Amino acid sequence: MICRVRMAEPTDIAVLLKMIRALARFHGDADLVTTTEESLRRHGFGRRPLFEALIAERNGAAVGYALFTMSFSARRGVPLMELDHLYVEAAARGAGVGTALCRAVARIAVDREVGRLRVTVEGWNAAKGFYEALGMRPLSDDRQPYFLDDVGLRRLSRTLPGR
Repeated sequence: MICRVRMAEPTDIAVLLKMIRALARFHGDADLVTTTEESLRRHGFGRRPLFEALIAERNGAAVGYALFTMSFSARRGVPLMELDHLYVEAAARGAGVGTALCRAVARIAVDREVGRLRVTVEGWNAAKGFYEALGMRPLSDDRQPYFLDDVGLRRLSRTLPGR
């Protein structure tokens, strides 16, 4: 067996945080990680979870994770899924762990009647080839993601009428 993939549980929070930090180091932005065990517990395993995660294990040890969220397409009338993080420890890469995690995410998506799974990959990241080999493709060349960080959200919330 390549690995065992299972849903993350509250007892996995410490190992999940460890792998989140390892992924951030890989991307060169470890200093941007402000996630804590408490924030993972509250937002992933609390009363209204905002994310879910899968853990990949080999020989009883966690070697990777996939963290995903759900949203809804008002235009298409279907749920959407975002694969926010996919990480496999360096020693386990090339052994099918990432593929097993993606297959498990795809099974969940199919069970939930998801209309589209989205993954964002930086232009420099060789993982683009991995995702393309799984059948994924860029959404389009002309659609750019926009965002507001927490400072921008607070600023915008104060500029709305009635505030």
